[in-house]
Amino acid sequence: MVDYFVVNVSSPNTPGLRDLQEKEPLTKLLNRLQELNHAKANPKPILLKIAPI
Repeated sequence: MVDYFVVNVSSPNTPGLRDLQEKEPLTKLLNRLQELNHAKANPKPILLKIAPI
């Protein structure tokens, strides 16, 4: 069992991954993850890792 989930969209070595840091794709991703998480009997915190500016 896990204590929390980490969403990492900061990897500089993964092509296209940082594009997910833009507002629209990130919002869609996080909203969907929240929907799936809250459908569970015991939802967990979701932590977001983004690249520094």
